[in-house]
Amino acid sequence: QDKERYQTVYSRDPGSAAAPTAGLHFTKELLETIAARGVNLAYLTLHVGLGTFRPVKEENIEDHPMHAEYCIVPPETAEIVNRTHKSGGRVVSVGTTSCRTLESFSDEDGTLRARSGWTDIFIYPGYKFKTVDALVTNIRPAALARLGFGYEACRDLNPRLVYAAATGFGQDGPWAARPAFDEIVQAASGFASAIGTDDEPAFVPSLVGDKLCGLALAGAVAAALVRRERAGIGQLVEVPMLETVAAFNSIEMLGGHAFVPPIGPAGYKRVKERRPVRTQDGWLTMLPYSGDNWCTFFETVGHPECIEEFSVRDPIQRAANIDRIYDRMSEIALTRTTAEWEELLLGIDVPHASFARLREVEEQPHLKAVGLFQEIDHPTEGKIRQARPSARFSESPAAIRRLPPRLGEHTEEVLRDAGYSDAEITSLVERKAVGVSA
Repeated sequence: QDKERYQTVYSRDPGSAAAPTAGLHFTKELLETIAARGVNLAYLTLHVGLGTFRPVKEENIEDHPMHAEYCIVPPETAEIVNRTHKSGGRVVSVGTTSCRTLESFSDEDGTLRARSGWTDIFIYPGYKFKTVDALVTNIRPAALARLGFGYEACRDLNPRLVYAAATGFGQDGPWAARPAFDEIVQAASGFASAIGTDDEPAFVPSLVGDKLCGLALAGAVAAALVRRERAGIGQLVEVPMLETVAAFNSIEMLGGHAFVPPIGPAGYKRVKERRPVRTQDGWLTMLPYSGDNWCTFFETVGHPECIEEFSVRDPIQRAANIDRIYDRMSEIALTRTTAEWEELLLGIDVPHASFARLREVEEQPHLKAVGLFQEIDHPTEGKIRQARPSARFSESPAAIRRLPPRLGEHTEEVLRDAGYSDAEITSLVERKAVGVSA
């Protein structure tokens, strides 16, 4: 199973004992998007050895015996890297394996040589990089700092740097060095208990921790960039998954524990008790929101006795009785079809919605009306469906402007933008230094 799952999308030649984990974050679609933005992609080979799993135990890092690994830099990769440096561009290494290969076969002036062979290069703090300008890595911060890529070291090179770190756990806490995945964070943040119960927690079937932290990181980086424009200096921006999800969850779920000392139990009873109701032919959620709205609802559906029975006019008493209210609503809901309920509830202004099946989300009436899901003719994949950007900008509308490109589709366009003549581009294609789509 690992032969299928534990691979980068660009893996090709057998011989490595482990996958370069930074590369596992890149999908074919992401690589196509990067290429479409004018970034040259170049590939090399390093056969990761078992020595990569050997921990550093020596007190003096220089005494650690570094293992050797076999690597290959093809001529086309050397040409792309050297041309990038010559034009003032940056070489970004995806992972430490790629970084090790590039630095092993580079001259002191940064010229990368096309060759193959063994390398036992050891990169640790104080190392002067010859070719690599930036590194994409999923190494935990402490290990990254030991390699000389920590914030302080990078800040010394560029004081305006905004150094963004999405971590599993805040680096000033006892869990700083632990690995983190979405399930770990859902469990430790209380999120799983909020979805299920304290006695039987449940995971949300979505990578909510990863997605929330991505959104939080984007906002945090934007704030740091604004601050840099005003103050002239950058800063470290850290967004830890556990803290982000716990804070997100706490808005409702602290409940009585939001006060010191607590004035009641944790959790928000109304939110915890809310649940869909079954109709004669499907499912519905309906949510009267005020005392008057609840009174109108119960009167309209022929159960005015519920108004006094559940004290719906009083928000505190109503919240205390919410479990009983939902039980009664479950009984009442079975008296009508979903369509009949929607017509009735719309007429008395009670918030409601029928449930969209996953396979039918694109047909949800509102989403269909605003054109969220768009069908696009792809030149090689046929008709595809994807969501347009959900954010709306009054002066600079967002839209799907370009399709994921075919391999080599924009090679000539990118090279012309970089200043290459048609003759030079033809020469590169003929020598197979670059590829173009058929």
